[in-house]
Amino acid sequence: MKLLFIQKFFLSLSLRLSLVFCLSLRLSLAFSFFLSLSLLSSQTILVNPYLQLSLPTSIHIMWETNTNNESIIQYGTSEDLGSSVSGTAFNSLGGTVHHDVLIDGLQPGTRYYYQALTGEWKSAIWHFVTPMEREDEENFNIVLMSDMQIDGGNPNIFSDLVNTSLLPYITDTYGAPLDDHLQMVMIPGDVVDNGNTFSQWKNHFFNPAEVLWREVPSYPAIGNHEANSQNYFNYFQLPQNGTQGYLEHWYVHDYSNVRVLGMDSNTPYRIQAQLDWLDSILVLSCQDTLIDFVFAQMHHPFKSELWTPGETDYTGDIVARLETFSAECGKPTVHFFGHTHAYSRGESRDHQHVWLNVATAGGNIDYWGEFANADYEEFIISEDEYGFVMVEVTAGDDPQFTMRRLSFGDEYDPGGSTESDELTVRVNNNLPQTPLSLFPLSIDTVSPLCFTLKADDFIDPDGDEHGASHWQISTDSTDFDTPVVDTWKQYANWYNEVDLQANDDLTDESMSNLDPGETYWWRVRYRDKSLAWSTWTTPMRFQTGETSLLTSNLVANPGAETGITSWTIDEGTIESLSALECAGIDPYAGTKYFAVGALCVEYPFASVHQDIDVTAHVVAIDAGEVLVHYGAYLADWQNTDIPSFALQFHDGDGQVISGTDTISHQQSAWTLKQQTLAVPEDTRTIRYILMGTRTAGTDNDSYFDNIFLELLSGDFACSEYTPPGPVHGRLYVDHSANGVPNGESWLKAYRTLGDALVESNSDTSIHEIWIAEGVYPVTTNTNRDTSFIIERAVKIYGGFEGSEELLSQRIPELHPVILSGEIGDTSTTADNVYHVVLVQSIMDTVLFDGIAICCGNADSLNNTTGGGLYVSETNMQPVLLRNCVLSDNNASAGSALYNEANAILEQSIINSSGTASAILNTGPLAELTLQNTVIHHCMGCDEAVKNVGGAVMNSREGVEIKRE
Repeated sequence: MKLLFIQKFFLSLSLRLSLVFCLSLRLSLAFSFFLSLSLLSSQTILVNPYLQLSLPTSIHIMWETNTNNESIIQYGTSEDLGSSVSGTAFNSLGGTVHHDVLIDGLQPGTRYYYQALTGEWKSAIWHFVTPMEREDEENFNIVLMSDMQIDGGNPNIFSDLVNTSLLPYITDTYGAPLDDHLQMVMIPGDVVDNGNTFSQWKNHFFNPAEVLWREVPSYPAIGNHEANSQNYFNYFQLPQNGTQGYLEHWYVHDYSNVRVLGMDSNTPYRIQAQLDWLDSILVLSCQDTLIDFVFAQMHHPFKSELWTPGETDYTGDIVARLETFSAECGKPTVHFFGHTHAYSRGESRDHQHVWLNVATAGGNIDYWGEFANADYEEFIISEDEYGFVMVEVTAGDDPQFTMRRLSFGDEYDPGGSTESDELTVRVNNNLPQTPLSLFPLSIDTVSPLCFTLKADDFIDPDGDEHGASHWQISTDSTDFDTPVVDTWKQYANWYNEVDLQANDDLTDESMSNLDPGETYWWRVRYRDKSLAWSTWTTPMRFQTGETSLLTSNLVANPGAETGITSWTIDEGTIESLSALECAGIDPYAGTKYFAVGALCVEYPFASVHQDIDVTAHVVAIDAGEVLVHYGAYLADWQNTDIPSFALQFHDGDGQVISGTDTISHQQSAWTLKQQTLAVPEDTRTIRYILMGTRTAGTDNDSYFDNIFLELLSGDFACSEYTPPGPVHGRLYVDHSANGVPNGESWLKAYRTLGDALVESNSDTSIHEIWIAEGVYPVTTNTNRDTSFIIERAVKIYGGFEGSEELLSQRIPELHPVILSGEIGDTSTTADNVYHVVLVQSIMDTVLFDGIAICCGNADSLNNTTGGGLYVSETNMQPVLLRNCVLSDNNASAGSALYNEANAILEQSIINSSGTASAILNTGPLAELTLQNTVIHHCMGCDEAVKNVGGAVMNSREGVEIKRE
């Protein structure tokens, strides 16, 4: 019984254990199954595939998952794919997995489809297009945007800008698919708000724009908000061709005819090693015949109109190198930047170099007045807005790029893609025509207080519009290195929502405050909107009228040398400071200077004044015969705070009659600011007001020194150009025209120049004569004492085919116009006219442009000089020959040109005949100027140019005398 009981017991126990084992096995298998499902379901794609470092035969594709190191790309030239390649994976700083697959051995200019795989996860099938080889000269497009770091108050701006503005704009403007029409995205920094916050890369940069990143590679330059985080270097695969030890901080990437430079302008990397690398790259870029343009991007601006505290001189070091490169190599450059959350575009004055702030694509806008602002002369437009920039690059025989700003509005009205700015820059850009100086000329005396320089209309052979004008005044006719006036204006200056250049046609410039009774020279050059300058005009002499000094400086204690005595405080405070006192600066002169604001005790705004008694001059003041000349030296600290001054004119009861505009200054260097104007009648006291405005920090760094106010008497009338007649009116000349000849059109053109000159000499409404290709003899009879006589100011242009509507359409070298003295028997010169062209008694400038003058023969007893052109002493203004040829003219002296007044030859050629001098410049009134002119003269003959009787000759650049 016991045995049976024991057997049953163990059998029962065995069955129970078997049941427990089976149950445990089932539970184990179930747990493994659910664990497997759990692992599969928890594998998550965090950042969808995005493109990096696209080359003609290779590309990197990267993505991010939460687990699994498997990194596979399947790809092919169709959606069937067919090829597969594995890459690498590495752990992120956030505990996730970065995947990086390099696909190599691709064909240039080919669309490839691809799919990313990690474990059981597969991406959708997307595509990209490889670049063409550089030598294929491919046209391409770039988008630029920066500072997309999230603004907590407007967190969706970057996503909306990309998905509702940028992508639709490309589709609507260029077509689809995206990768056919956009080849690159350049980003000058600040892609996230804090580079060390891992989640921001996924949530704020990659995911909002994943549709863009999966088809178009991005090339960033690191900004300050990236915080030099390893996240930046993990997420981007950038060219590894910078300086060893600093790889991916700076790099170079070529696409077609453009060299893209990524630079690091952050504080730890503002080092010489980066500048040395840049120097070496620019040398190679100059030598590389495939490179037409250099585009450099860095985060920080050199100058910033909407946020001056964000500026850095290191970017200025980069800009200076790009400017030098563009001048020496003839290859235009651009520096793209951000940091200031607004758009700006400008250009260097003396170089084909563009400044472009492409922000902001999401960061909080830097609005006007929110921070310290400055109106820099380089910038054409600055706008506080969201947006991006589109750049279209054309390669081949006529390389150029066009940049367009697409505005996304501001936080109060975001959206859209409104084109707000555009610029085109070409490599093959013909220079604008050198302008003609109109006023003042050598016979003119102008008011030293106010006058206007005037030049003629802008003309460009490419049809470009007028972009800028550069004016200089010097005390030396040949040296303009240190001019007394050096100013340039661009076609627009959009600053704080206002175009400060509106209604300026750039052909004149107001001047003031030159020394009285002095001789000066002035010149001007014009720039087209594609950044090409004309040559300078020939320097023109003029005089300033006399004024009398009624008083010396009437300001008491003008340099703070006796503390703050004589100055009354209206608000804030004024301090008299020694050098570096209270962390200030050195005085301009003496041992003291004023701080209005100030430094030792600070106020955000201060105003002080001094009342100056002028009752000693009441008779002259009330007769309107007194001027006040006033000014001061101004400075601040690092271009921040604003010193300013103004005058008020008070009557005998202390009532304000009027006041002046406020003169201000915002630069750290001591600078003289001054003005001269008439003192209003009934003035008995002049109040001199100093003001200081703080814009940053705690100090009010508004500095003044050598303050002055003096009274003058003299001619107060401003001097301005008065045209010789109405500005409209043109005559046409074409010997082959068919219509009734009245000169009003090409169809009804005069057949002879003589007929046009008869009308021009008597009709002041005529100011231009256009001549079509052909030979135009002086006369059809045999009277040798006949000439083309010019007695009134007119511009005579040759080189037309006979149908042009614009001056820029003519091509003189293809359509020569010859004014000929050949009459009578064409087999001999003995019966040719004595003078082909005679200019006499004109009151304003005469211009010949694109004209040939030939075959005059001054061989009679009374006609021995000036066979080609005779300029009489009765002329009051210059005769200018530009792009002209004087050939086969004879005389005893001055066979090509006889000048008794003022003659200027530019870009011209003289082929002399016989043994006489080619040019005779004679008499005390004679002044001859030669520039870029070649004189062919026989060996052993008389002097090519002879100056006699006190005549003056000015020989500028490019003058050659070739003995033959």
